[in-house]
Amino acid sequence: MTDLEVLGRPCWSVELAPRPSINMPEPTLVLVVDAESGAVIAEHAGDGRSGATYTDLEVGVRVTEADFHWDGPVETDEESRAKKTGRTPSDDERGLNWFRDTVATGSIDIPVRFDLTPSWVEVPEKDTGEFVASLGPPERRRTGRLMRRRRSPEPWAVRSPQEQRAWSTPDFDWMCEVTVGRIDDVGLATLQQRLHPGVPVTGAPELVAPPETSW
Repeated sequence: MTDLEVLGRPCWSVELAPRPSINMPEPTLVLVVDAESGAVIAEHAGDGRSGATYTDLEVGVRVTEADFHWDGPVETDEESRAKKTGRTPSDDERGLNWFRDTVATGSIDIPVRFDLTPSWVEVPEKDTGEFVASLGPPERRRTGRLMRRRRSPEPWAVRSPQEQRAWSTPDFDWMCEVTVGRIDDVGLATLQQRLHPGVPVTGAPELVAPPETSW
């Protein structure tokens, strides 16, 4: 903890350890706290790439309900989106109805090929065979991630809202995640054959959400 002065007021700062990450390493978080009020008046990443700070601060000012009263114009979310896109929800619904009536009804579900070639691989412990890989060409949007750990009966805290398929081989647990679409059984079998040809699938680990997950 470090004592410092911000906006002419005595403050202290503390650098917090990064949260656990299954992707690229996270930077530390530096908080600057006003000593009198205890308010956080600045925070930034330890690597200096991002942050925010107050430019003005008054402590002890009396606040009334009138300070939170707004008499100005009001714009709904739909109106704001329509202003940016030039379209309204009724325009969208009209277009969808036209498509259903003149082109095709129901869902359109087709197999799509994904490039799951790793663009980078993180190997935390080289002697364990474990890794985390980001999938897809680096010049395009990431298509997913692939992870492998030593075979374990313990739940694996890598669950996310994305489409995920997990399986086990005699020595390892595997998890593949895609950001768009889903992995069907045929695609999964093809992926397994590319990753560990001739090695049988012997089960699947239980996937659970990481601690302190907000979704």
